Amino acid sequence: MQDVRERLLFFIKCQNLSNQAFEKKIGLSNGSVAKTKRLGDDKINKILDIYPNLNRIWLLTGEGEMLVTPNISATNNGTIGGDMNVAQLIEKYPTNAIKENVEGVAVEEIPIIPTDVYQMPEVDVKEYIQENASVVNTSPLVHQFPKFSMWYEVYGDSMLPKFEPGDLIAINPYPKGKEVVLNKRYYVVDTYSNGLVLCMLIKEGNGYVARYKNAEYADDYINQDDIIRIYKVVGQIRITL
Repeated sequence: MQDVRERLLFFIKCQNLSNQAFEKKIGLSNGSVAKTKRLGDDKINKILDIYPNLNRIWLLTGEGEMLVTPNISATNNGTIGGDMNVAQLIEKYPTNAIKENVEGVAVEEIPIIPTDVYQMPEVDVKEYIQENASVVNTSPLVHQFPKFSMWYEVYGDSMLPKFEPGDLIAINPYPKGKEVVLNKRYYVVDTYSNGLVLCMLIKEGNGYVARYKNAEYADDYINQDDIIRIYKVVGQIRITL
C-alpha cells in the first residue's frame, strides 16, 4: 500500500463497510474516498473521532500497525471488570445490527447524547434522541453490560475519581413514575432546570440529595417536580492510551 488512498481503502474494508457507508458516517461527500490523494487535518480528525483506534501515523505514512490498542476498562456497575484492548473487546462481545446493515454485516450501535444537550433546560433527552436519531453520533453496544439505551460522556470533575472526563457511561431510563432508586448508587438525572446531572442519589423528603464523588463539590437537592427522567448507570468504559 503505497499511498494514503490505498491505506484508507484497506481500513474501510477491514471495517466491513462500503465506501459510501464510510463517507456517510464520517460526513464526507460521495465518492471522495476514491479520489483521495492527501488528507487534510480536518478530515483526519473527523476519521479519528469516529475511529480512535486507527493509527494516524500508519494512515499517513504506512509505518507501524494499522490499529492502536488503547486499554479499555469496562465495568458493569462494579461487578464486572478487566482490561482488554479494542480488538479483544470486539472479538469477545460481537455486535448485532439495529442501525444499519452494510454488505450483509449487521452492527448494533447506541446513541451518544450530544454534549450541547446536557444543560438544555426543559429538554427530555430520551425524546430528543428519538427525534434526532439520524444525526446523533453512536458507539457500539457492549454486550457485557445489562440492557442500556444511551451513552453519556462524562465532562467536568465533579465525580472524580470514580468518573473521569471522557468516560463513557452506559445508561438506561426508568419508566416515569416507576423509578427504583437505591441510596448512594450512581444515576444520571435529567432535570427541567439544569439538564443532565451525574451523581449519587439519596432519597430525602420530596426529592433527592445529589452527592458528588469529588469532595470539593457540595451536595445539591433535586426536587421531584424538577425531574424529567432518571437514568440508571449500568456500565462504564474508560479508554487510556
